[in-house]
Amino acid sequence: MGRVYRAFDPRLHRDVAIKLAAERFTERFEREARVIATLNHPNICTVHDIGPHFLVTELVDGETLRAWLQHQPSVERILGVIRSGPRGALRRTPRRHRPSRSET
Repeated sequence: MGRVYRAFDPRLHRDVAIKLAAERFTERFEREARVIATLNHPNICTVHDIGPHFLVTELVDGETLRAWLQHQPSVERILGVIRSGPRGALRRTPRRHRPSRSET
């Protein structure tokens, strides 16, 4: 999908990750990025900015997914990480509901 670079945001004095896309992001990707930006969960990185070809997020130090999987974690550990990720955050995030219309 693209490359990720470590960068420094001089306005906010912090390190960030910049993902540059090989192609222009789709409208769907931008909608999903806006939804993700509303979430606050330890297993979801914070989205700081988005543009037509880039995404700026908090910089998360640590292993890449590929390196972590090379340690051959147990199936239980992998499932635990998956369960604590975005779906878990969505279950704990208040949702906005559309007003229902009364039938007349």
